[in-house]
Amino acid sequence: MKKLLVNSHWSLVICFVAMILFSFNANASDASSEFQKANELYQKQNYDSAIKIYEQLISQDYLSAEVFYNLGNCYYKRDSVGKSILNYERALKLKPDDEDINFNLKVAQLKVVDKIEAVPEIFYRRWIKSLSSMFTMDGWSHFILVCVWLLFLSAAVYVVSSRSSMKPMGFLLATFFLIIGSCGWFLAQQSYADHVSSKSAVVMNVTAYVKSSPGDSNTDLFLLHEGTKVEVIDEYENWVKIKIANGSVGWLKMAEIEQI
Repeated sequence: MKKLLVNSHWSLVICFVAMILFSFNANASDASSEFQKANELYQKQNYDSAIKIYEQLISQDYLSAEVFYNLGNCYYKRDSVGKSILNYERALKLKPDDEDINFNLKVAQLKVVDKIEAVPEIFYRRWIKSLSSMFTMDGWSHFILVCVWLLFLSAAVYVVSSRSSMKPMGFLLATFFLIIGSCGWFLAQQSYADHVSSKSAVVMNVTAYVKSSPGDSNTDLFLLHEGTKVEVIDEYENWVKIKIANGSVGWLKMAEIEQI
């Protein structure tokens, strides 16, 4: 009787897991079907209907570079510069090295009124950014994991080897992989800061006046236009403190931007 009861419990667990997996697969299949439908609407130049489906997929947490990229294409075709750039930037966060996303983003940015010259970075900052962009976050994770395994293998050679000639080799290799792995960890942190943790946004309004401090009655510092990318550095009630590429700082209404 007891054995039968245990088997019954296991059957319930298996059925429950199977139902969850079936539900997950069904939802994924439905999302994939809707994605294909939106793509077909885009091909037929029915951009408004395609936009509705892409936006619905995003609201349902069906997030992928392809969805954001295609949505950006739709908004570009509808001459919505701000929303096209916003979605290209979101796609780029998921696939930083994608050539199509980078190209379309640059094309969309040509329509932005504001042509802001970026402040030149110190040479070593440029080197670090260049090195950190060699891999995606997944790429850096794999690189660090390989270094850790090789470090342990080299350390094992140093500890276990009975041949005196192998011990210095094991020690040198362990030291080398420790340094390389540490450098990889540092560059991975830099890549994460540049592409994930940094708060960037895109101006959505046709025009947006940047204020000296939060409040409509405060001094206008400069004017930004739709599609301009800004860095969010602080928030206060319904205002955000932003910085643009040339280093200028000011406050915008939160409703005038949308975070990437």
